[in-house]
Amino acid sequence: MSTFAIAELAASPFVDNIIVAIGRKKCFILGIMLNAISCIIFGFASYSSSAPVYFYVSVFARAMSGVGDAIVLICTPVMIVTQYPDKKEKYMGFFVMMCSFGLLIGPIIGAFVYGILGYTYTFYAFFIFLFSSAILA
Repeated sequence: MSTFAIAELAASPFVDNIIVAIGRKKCFILGIMLNAISCIIFGFASYSSSAPVYFYVSVFARAMSGVGDAIVLICTPVMIVTQYPDKKEKYMGFFVMMCSFGLLIGPIIGAFVYGILGYTYTFYAFFIFLFSSAILA
């Protein structure tokens, strides 16, 4: 399903307005929180006994996650470039490296957590991780 990518694509042109309105750090935290809330929604969706309800709630949560991802992926380079103007090339390289590392290791960690916690509680665990990340940011 391409809901995530469509939402990310649609939201990306508007992130600059959010950054200007609330600031880089609050915008970054907003993106993390949207991802965290989408995890809670996914977890609660699993309790639905209706397949159409589950489907539409999951599509909504996936779209929310795509918007959150767009915000984080735009705010992060902006923060790097403004915080470290003399070393922006080096830190942008680290940022891209860590994005690639996350794409490599994320499915492994997700499968491990899923194997231990099952479908629903995996989303709750990732909510706790994302919410904690937002607080620490």
